[in-house]
Amino acid sequence: IVLGGIGDVINTGLVSNLARPGANITGFIALNVELEQKRLELLKEMLPGLSTVAVLLGPGGERQLDALAAPARALGLRLQSVEVRDTKALEAAFRRAQRMKAQAVIVPFSPLLHTQRARIAALALDARLPTLCQEYDFVEAGALVSYAPDRDAILVRVAHFIDRLLKGAHPGDLPVERADTFKLAVNLRTA
Repeated sequence: IVLGGIGDVINTGLVSNLARPGANITGFIALNVELEQKRLELLKEMLPGLSTVAVLLGPGGERQLDALAAPARALGLRLQSVEVRDTKALEAAFRRAQRMKAQAVIVPFSPLLHTQRARIAALALDARLPTLCQEYDFVEAGALVSYAPDRDAILVRVAHFIDRLLKGAHPGDLPVERADTFKLAVNLRTA
């Protein structure tokens, strides 16, 4: 198995050690959780008076909210979680964010939310809530900003791993590498 930007492989139990993953797993990971501090700093820099941020949480997003908690406290930000369990809940989620007096919205990765990125961007624009996302697909769909590992750079590294495997390397002997190239994307039209 060659990982191509998957998240936290240690806490999910896929590998026990990044340097020597063992088994049949190698590749490249993008630890979005570690980027939460930087994302919040960017949001605070863009919106200097920012104090309250709504966090849209798709199914299983509680761990991402936990990852945001400490950096948010350090920056003096109050997080308000807004659960989105299905696509029907999106409009209500933005109304709830407005009632909570949120000044911005963070959209952590969620397969459900990713499929609804254009709708989320439109709802955020209608609600006049700047939106920071973990994937630049959202910015292409109309969200304001994203900061994420550069997928193109990850795919180049994945090809490198596949090349080494095809030349006889054992996947468990190759380290699982972390993203080291990041991409800030801003939708100027939305801005």
